[in-house]
Amino acid sequence: MSDINNISKSGLSTEETLAFLLEADDDLIAVLDSNGNFSMINRNGAKSLGYSAQEMIGKYYQDYLAPDSKEMLDEIMSKVLACDDLVTFNAGFIDRYSQEIYYKVRIKKSVTKDGGIAGLLFVGTNITNIKKQEQKQKELNEKLVEANRIISIERERAKSQITILEELNRLKGNFVSNVSHELRTPLASIVGFAETIASDHDLSKEMVLEFNNIILTEGKRLAKFIENILDFSKLEEGDEKLNKSPCDLVEIVLEVLGSYSKQAKEKGITIEQRIPEAEMVIFADKERLCRAISNIVNNAIKFTKDGGRVTVIAQDFLKEVELVISDTGIGIPEKDIPNIFGKFNKLDRPGKQYPGTGMGLFAAHQIISLHKGLIKIKSEVNSGTSVIIRLPKK
Repeated sequence: MSDINNISKSGLSTEETLAFLLEADDDLIAVLDSNGNFSMINRNGAKSLGYSAQEMIGKYYQDYLAPDSKEMLDEIMSKVLACDDLVTFNAGFIDRYSQEIYYKVRIKKSVTKDGGIAGLLFVGTNITNIKKQEQKQKELNEKLVEANRIISIERERAKSQITILEELNRLKGNFVSNVSHELRTPLASIVGFAETIASDHDLSKEMVLEFNNIILTEGKRLAKFIENILDFSKLEEGDEKLNKSPCDLVEIVLEVLGSYSKQAKEKGITIEQRIPEAEMVIFADKERLCRAISNIVNNAIKFTKDGGRVTVIAQDFLKEVELVISDTGIGIPEKDIPNIFGKFNKLDRPGKQYPGTGMGLFAAHQIISLHKGLIKIKSEVNSGTSVIIRLPKK
């Protein structure tokens, strides 16, 4: 005000001074009449919207607002008219070239001597560049958040892959160790008894015959083990085809149980059979199905303590057959059941290791799946395990 007075003293009237300041100011300075039309606007303010002051005089202020600001301005105007305070807000205007320009607006009502509303006074400061910078900053922040999220996902994926690779390496290491053990045991017997026969010429014929039988048994065991490994490899590749034909499931089960009768007897394990006398004919690959059931029976006997029991139940339904092989063995921890059919998965207990390569259940699962069947396991630690197999008849 002192500056204005100083200018007035120098010969300029107050009106001339105000007019000069209005024209020199870069802000949008305007007066709205009681109908919301521009009754005054400074030249630079109108120019910032691409118009002349004369073009905007008498025009309704809403005609220059951005669509998303119109509803907001209605509410603000109601607030301005209801109070005597200066109200500040941000609003978007549309210029002559359809570009959106943002202003920080300060607005206040003007009243007449009798208390009526003469109009509205407002000053708008152009904040378009600030708004654009804020928008760019927001977009950059969003991209940064997305980039961090992707990096986090990739980091977790890489960590997961490393964990999987480490687990695979561990399983392969165990597999190699187990295979070596399974190969070494029969080879040791074969080599040992063969050397004894070759070096000791005083052996009786009975002893030589006994040693030869042991060598033959261990040789067959070794050949069967190698055959199982080759079969496992084919199943893992998924290229193996089934050689299906009508076969009797009862006959297959009895054949498998017969091959393990000696092993069960040595451990004092009772094998209880609940198998129908009638045939249960299914369309399957007999050799592979025999191998799958053999793997399960072998596990049942291996993981059952001396004096335990293995129960085999076969049932004939309308469109499928069911085979249940249960034991009273050590059982499987609940956390291990989801992964029990994984390759190289081998069940051991602290302080106790069981022979095997971890291929049995994987191979059994693959064979049953090739037959479009279902295999699942129910187990409880120290209470035993039940393997349920369902196979379609056709």
